[in-house]
Amino acid sequence: MINHEAPLDERKERILREIVEAYVQMGEPVGSKAIAAGRDLDVSSATVRNEMAILEREGYIAQPHPSAGRIPTDKGYRYYVDRLAPAVDADPQERREIERSMAGALSALDDLLMRASHLLSDLTNYTSLASAPPVSEARLRHVELVPLGHRRIFLVIVGDGAWHAERVLELAQEPAEDTLRRSGEVANRLAHGLGLTEAAAALDKAEGLDRETSRVLKATALALRTVASDRGGRVFTGGTSRLVVWEPAPTARRVLEMLEEGEMEPLLPEPAPEGVSVRIGRELAFEDYHDLSLIAAGYRFGRQAGTLGVLGPTRMHYPSVMCTVAEVARSLSRALSRLEQ
Repeated sequence: MINHEAPLDERKERILREIVEAYVQMGEPVGSKAIAAGRDLDVSSATVRNEMAILEREGYIAQPHPSAGRIPTDKGYRYYVDRLAPAVDADPQERREIERSMAGALSALDDLLMRASHLLSDLTNYTSLASAPPVSEARLRHVELVPLGHRRIFLVIVGDGAWHAERVLELAQEPAEDTLRRSGEVANRLAHGLGLTEAAAALDKAEGLDRETSRVLKATALALRTVASDRGGRVFTGGTSRLVVWEPAPTARRVLEMLEEGEMEPLLPEPAPEGVSVRIGRELAFEDYHDLSLIAAGYRFGRQAGTLGVLGPTRMHYPSVMCTVAEVARSLSRALSRLEQ
């Protein structure tokens, strides 16, 4: 998100940068004397105070209480992220650690997303989120029908990149072993490579089958539609224990409540495999979470895409976290590409 207001002049930008970076590092309001003494501004404290008064009036900084220094506002952080934050390259050792972690012998999408979320939390010390691509976009690779007895069948659905889901089917009568084998062969012949809804339609339209095989395929088609319509996205989290050190404490409690209630998905932006998205304070989807920031990046999974990122207080070191999130997203995309092959 780019700030479309007129840019600040160079001196105000330098002062705002000093305030943001000093506050992120120290966690204390920043005074004019500290600003005047830093980075060779070559201006007096009085001049800095005047400039800070303008920045405060325009909403970039705020004074938490009388006689205190200033702290960045959401608008100040946004200006910093869009215009002032230095570009940071991943440390070579960190890049090797990311590649080594994501190159493990993992066999499914869920494994890699869980690995990525824990890795991202370890590297940033914040709570991490990783959302799986929408199930409705998955392409069917294989179905397996396993008899459970008592008229029940265990259906295994395998999609792109070893994505999988399971369902238990209840039939009107116990199917014969040959019926299940034949049903599986027909289902895989008709539905391979199709989306789940398309696959269900193909099974419903299957012709020239005996009654029992047709009954099994219709039950399978119904299960495929159920899986495709499940809009409750899968979100993998890491580093929830790190919430205990967050300030203010009410923020940590609210995030823990969201995690427990499974409400994290709306926080994540739509997948955008190019670039990093930063949402600060009131830019987040939830009205009550004004003291949080989310840094996210998209990853590519064949024709699908997902999002991963970190959630933390607005007082975070944006350049390095943005770099780390982008690096893990790129590594995850590469790992998923290998998985597809």
